[in-house]
Amino acid sequence: MNSAKSGFSLIEAVITFVLIAIISVVALSFFVYCTRMAIQNDARMVAANFARSTMEGLYKLDYNDARLNPQIDTSQALPVGSVLSRYPTTPSRTYTITDAGDYKLITVKVTWNQ
Repeated sequence: MNSAKSGFSLIEAVITFVLIAIISVVALSFFVYCTRMAIQNDARMVAANFARSTMEGLYKLDYNDARLNPQIDTSQALPVGSVLSRYPTTPSRTYTITDAGDYKLITVKVTWNQ
């Protein structure tokens, strides 16, 4: 007699659950990694935009403006609502001015700790 059994055995069901669990763990860790990278890239973009806005503001100044004096303190805290404010230290931007005679070299640096 041929008896046809329908349904799954307990071993098949356990194997299926184990495979689904493994795939879920891998997918979740990938999701966490992608989220972390998106937050870091967002912070980098905000930092680049702050540096770019500082450079644009300095570019519009007259060459002999007092704000382009190499001896002034140029450290500025970034706005509180920025993405960089998520980090434990206070983010800041600093620019340095080097007078080379015919031109002034301006370097903008945005810092924060991740």
